[in-house]
Amino acid sequence: MQVEAARTNLIIITSMGLAMFLLGLFLYFNASRIAPYMRYLLPLPPISVAAYIYVLNVVGAKGDRALNISKDLLVETVIGTVSFVLITVLLLGQYYMISLLLRK
Repeated sequence: MQVEAARTNLIIITSMGLAMFLLGLFLYFNASRIAPYMRYLLPLPPISVAAYIYVLNVVGAKGDRALNISKDLLVETVIGTVSFVLITVLLLGQYYMISLLLRK
């Protein structure tokens, strides 16, 4: 089982590395068109890492039971989205309050 997991990890890491390389080349050669929208691309690396860890945890936790990917993915996406929005609102609120305090 561990040899199979190691092979799977190596294939995933290699294929994702190749995909990132190709995407990087595309972004590099289209930098002038993409530059105004760069801030929208900044969340992609941490989201990619989180998705990779999520998939490894799902595959590792499945054991002998069958995966119910659609239900699990939907529930965890909703929980993750709500958490992201709440944390973002909290951080923006803190930033706003601090900026108000520092203006005085």
